[in-house]
Amino acid sequence: MWKLKLVQCFAILGIVYADTSTEVFQFPISLKAVKGTNVTFHCSIPLPRDDSKVTFNWWREGEYTYLSTATDHRKLFGSKSKFSGFIHINNVRFQDAGIYHCAVQQYGYTIGNQVGSNLTVWVPPTQVKIRPRESPRGSSLSLVCEASAFYPDIIAFEWYKDGIGISTKTSVMKQRNSDGLYQARSFWEEKQAAASGSVYSCLVSHITLENPLAVTHVITYSNAGSQSSRFLMISVCIGYGLICLLFIVLIWKRHQLKDLHCCTIDLVASQPGIATANPKTVRNYEES
Repeated sequence: MWKLKLVQCFAILGIVYADTSTEVFQFPISLKAVKGTNVTFHCSIPLPRDDSKVTFNWWREGEYTYLSTATDHRKLFGSKSKFSGFIHINNVRFQDAGIYHCAVQQYGYTIGNQVGSNLTVWVPPTQVKIRPRESPRGSSLSLVCEASAFYPDIIAFEWYKDGIGISTKTSVMKQRNSDGLYQARSFWEEKQAAASGSVYSCLVSHITLENPLAVTHVITYSNAGSQSSRFLMISVCIGYGLICLLFIVLIWKRHQLKDLHCCTIDLVASQPGIATANPKTVRNYEES
C-alpha cells in the first residue's frame, strides 16, 4: 500500500501542465456549497485522435495522494465518456473545502489542470441561543445572543421586544475557532429593569439560511425582585396603618375615661347626701 501511495505522490509531483498534445479542462472553476449538500466537478480533454487509454484521477491541492472511494466513501469517481471524467462528493463537509485538480494519464504522461476547481463550503449557524448576563448596573437588563460554528463570517443580529423591533445599534463580537469556523455574540442592554413577562427575541441571518433563526427569552428572573419590593411596601403600609389605628384607639379610650370622670363629679355635686357618705363609697361609686 505504501508503495502505491509513493508512486501516486511522484506521479502528482511529476504532473506536466503544458503539453502540446492534450489540454485538460475543469468546470466549474469555482463552486460554493452549503454543508450537507452534494457537489460535482467535471474534467475533460479534447477528443482523442486514437484509441490510446485515458485515465482520470483527482487530487486536492496540498495533498500528495490521489483521492479514493476506499478512503472516503462519500467521494465517487467516474467517466461519462472516454474524454470526460468527474468527481462527486456527497454530504459535503467544511473540511472538504480546497482546490481540486484533475490528473489525466495519456500517452505515457500525467497531465493536469493548473488552475483546478475551488470548492468553498458554507456552514450555517448550528447553535443559536439567548441568555441574560450580569449587568454592571443592578437595575438594568443585559442580554447576549450567541451564534456558533458558521462560515463565512458575515452574520446579522436583530432584536425584538414583545414583537416590536428595537434599536439595531448593538455591539457584535466575532472570533474564529481552531476548526476555521466562526462564532459571534450580539449584546443588548436596557438602562431600566424589564417588566415581568416581557419577551425578547433575537433573529440571526446568515447567507446559508433561507429564513432567520429566532430564539426568545422571557423575563422571569426580575419578578422576584419586584415582588419582594412590592411585598415590603405593602408590609410597611400595613404596619404603619396598624400603628395609626392603635394610636386612634388609645386616644378614644382616653377621651371615654375623661368623659366618665366628669359625669361622676357632676352626679356627686347634684346629690348632697352622697358628699357626706363614706369616701370609700364615693370612690367605689365612681369606679363603678
